[in-house]
Amino acid sequence: MGSTDINSKQSIFSASVLSASGAAIYSILPLLVGSATESLALTESRAGYLASIHFSGYLLICISAVFWIRRINWQLVAVAGYALLVSGLLAAAFVPVYPLILAALFIAGCGGGILYGLCMCIISDTDDPDRYFAIKMLAEVLLGGVLLLTLPRYVTSTWGFQGLVICVAMVLALLAVCVVWVPARGVKDNLRTRSGATRHSTIPVWLGLFALMLFFGGLSGVWAFAERMANHNQIDPVSIGKVLSMSSIGGAVGALGAAMLGDRYGRVWPQVVAIVALAIVSFILAGQFSALIFGLSCVLLLAMWNFALAYQLGIVANVDYDGRYAVLMASALALGAVIGPAIAGMIIADNHYGYVHIVNVVAMLVATVIFVRLVRLAAH
Repeated sequence: MGSTDINSKQSIFSASVLSASGAAIYSILPLLVGSATESLALTESRAGYLASIHFSGYLLICISAVFWIRRINWQLVAVAGYALLVSGLLAAAFVPVYPLILAALFIAGCGGGILYGLCMCIISDTDDPDRYFAIKMLAEVLLGGVLLLTLPRYVTSTWGFQGLVICVAMVLALLAVCVVWVPARGVKDNLRTRSGATRHSTIPVWLGLFALMLFFGGLSGVWAFAERMANHNQIDPVSIGKVLSMSSIGGAVGALGAAMLGDRYGRVWPQVVAIVALAIVSFILAGQFSALIFGLSCVLLLAMWNFALAYQLGIVANVDYDGRYAVLMASALALGAVIGPAIAGMIIADNHYGYVHIVNVVAMLVATVIFVRLVRLAAH
């Protein structure tokens, strides 16, 4: 396999596909949890653990990648990521017992973490990372929207959890062709070596990563059980699938909005607007709602989530002075994806989801306070 210039269109395209592939399970998390609950006769708690164990593998790989991802040919890394992700999902479809399903999803999570972490490294090494982060988020939304639109109608309604993971594995196997355009290596290692040995405190970076985990974890708990909340309100599965797929439009609008707005109004006010909107969504989803209200809420949820996330990644990158912790942003998101659904599954009581939304709002508030502090710290 040949190499590709890291700033070329082919490189950005491949990085975006890597990101969308690595985030695919997260994008369809409500369907995964819902189909597992129905097909495997699981409680909400045990279904939540399916998501958590998947993202545990994701997290493990992203943390360890700090030590090896810049030492190995990135095309080979991408091949390994797809192999683990696809094989893990296929195994989850055919193993007969719950513990083995957990193990298979863990393996798939390792593959997803490789792909997503590699994307973060590629984009952070480009000349225009802000723009390309927005593009990769759009790719995630596009793939997630297609899966959410088609899977409930044509797959899960007939073949349940098994059909879902097989179908997703087949789609990801097709997307693996993008590895031919993955650059063989990055550029920041050489740049860092040639730069001065100035040392900066890493405390702001770690605070930013912690805030990323909190924000993402709180919302992940809500997103993982969005399908269950709609089901509890007597909304039929096909309508739920349509709503979840259409909500991807909100994610696209949020990502585009952040890319177009940039820092025109700074990074504080966008965070404030996003958290107010997300708190309103949590309040709505905590009660009784119709399919229309559910749809509008999901659109707003993903729009404000992606809108806020674009600024949050920029805030952390701004206090990561030597670029060393780019891959750990993926780790922080993965940790949130591990903790959020697990906690949500444990605190759901008799199909009442109020505590899930309370935890979400508190986590968002704390995270936003930290991000605002980091913005002011970077300004000085």
